Amino acid sequence: MAVNRVSIVTLEPKIESMAISLRDRVLNYESSFKTVALANEIRQLCSDKRSDPFQVLSLVEPWGTEDETASVLISHLSSGDEDELAWPSQVLCSIVLPRFLVLAEPVSRLLLTSTIEYCKFHQRAAVHGLLFPLALRKEGINTPICDVITRILKECLHPAHVSAFCRMLLCGGEEERSFVLLPCHEFLFSNEFVWTDSLFNLLHNILNHNVHLTQDSVDRLVYHVRQMAETFSKSLKFGNFLLCLVTKCSSMLKSHKDLLTEAVESTDTLVTRSILSKVLIMLLYMMTIEAI
Repeated sequence: MAVNRVSIVTLEPKIESMAISLRDRVLNYESSFKTVALANEIRQLCSDKRSDPFQVLSLVEPWGTEDETASVLISHLSSGDEDELAWPSQVLCSIVLPRFLVLAEPVSRLLLTSTIEYCKFHQRAAVHGLLFPLALRKEGINTPICDVITRILKECLHPAHVSAFCRMLLCGGEEERSFVLLPCHEFLFSNEFVWTDSLFNLLHNILNHNVHLTQDSVDRLVYHVRQMAETFSKSLKFGNFLLCLVTKCSSMLKSHKDLLTEAVESTDTLVTRSILSKVLIMLLYMMTIEAI
């Protein structure tokens, strides 16, 4: 895991005091009008040459606000002329990311809508400031987090960009799948995937979104499928993903027929027979092609 953040500098006492004052105001919502003004003050303080935006945002703690406040902050913390990645990533990793990491139930429509609108205009920031860290959550992703990632991928990124995201996530090194986050949240992430039912469900959703994965992405998926087959042998989500993989990526699975067969034979779900049938058809097709 490669974490991008600017060099930490010591905040002047005046800057630190202002940040703490902003935190008190952020946590006490009064009105949308006052929150807009508050967003402007946060942005000005973070852009001050004497300050470090990561340290300022860590002191302001904008992730602790109510959804309505967070929605207004997200909508008004960008002026449209900032760096494509740096500041928008800091906005996402300080306001949205910590809230999504602890989701135990569906996110509010208000916060999700404002996040999606922000990510549409800041796609690179969405990948590095939100999607990568969510996918590498230390406990793995659950159903609410899966739903959030699915919505952002579907509504904010072109399928070709989703394919590139998957390739970086599955095959990339630390530098390729680097992400931006506040230092106080680094302990919440892992260097490796934590495989869960919801992660397989996310990959299933991606394939169903007509995303064309690269060959190396498919190769890595088959490897992980074989590794995880016994662990998820009774998981319907794992079985559905495997069926979808065989259906959507059949032309890229020729060299993996033995591994896939072993993986399928290790499962015991309602879709196992259907998967075996698909694999058999694929094998027969490959044999026919080779004979021509």
